[in-house]
Amino acid sequence: MQRLADLRTTLTLDSATELFNRLARAVLALEAKDAACERRLADLKLIHERQTAELREAIQADSAKLTAFIEANRHLFKDPRKVKTSLGAFGLQAASELLVNNQEALLNAIMENGYDDCVKVVRTLIKPAIRKRIDAGEKLPGAAVRSGDTAVYAVDRALIDKARKGQQE
Repeated sequence: MQRLADLRTTLTLDSATELFNRLARAVLALEAKDAACERRLADLKLIHERQTAELREAIQADSAKLTAFIEANRHLFKDPRKVKTSLGAFGLQAASELLVNNQEALLNAIMENGYDDCVKVVRTLIKPAIRKRIDAGEKLPGAAVRSGDTAVYAVDRALIDKARKGQQE
C-alpha cells in the first residue's frame, strides 16, 4: 500500500523554530520585493502622467471646442446627425437617462403596484446576529460555532517595515 502522507510530525521545537525563521525571511524578502515593485509602478505612473499631460490637456480643450461648435450649430447635424471622417464621427446622438429625485416615493409606488421587475431584494446573512442566537442556545440548521486553537505565525511588523523601506531607499 502506498502512503499518501505521513501525518506523524518529524519536527522538533528547534527544527520548527528554524522553519519559522526561514518562513519569516521569505516573508521579509517578498515584502521588500513587493515594495520595490510598488515604487517602480508609482514611478512609471508618474512618468506616464507627465508624458501624457499635454495630450490630455489638448484632448480636453479640443473636446470642449468641438462640443461648443456642435451645440452652436445644431442645424448642421439634422440629417445626417453625425459627420463621418476617416478617423471616426462627430455630431449629435439622442440620449436619455432615468432620473430618480425621490427614491422613497418611487419605491413605495413600485411596491404598491407590484412591479417586482423594478426592484431587487438582496438577502445576506448577518454572522454576528447568527452567532448571538446560537450562543443563546437556539438551534439554527446549517450553522454552527466552531471553537478551538489554530496554528499561527507572525513576522515582526517592524522588520517588515524595515524590509519595505530598505527597498525604497
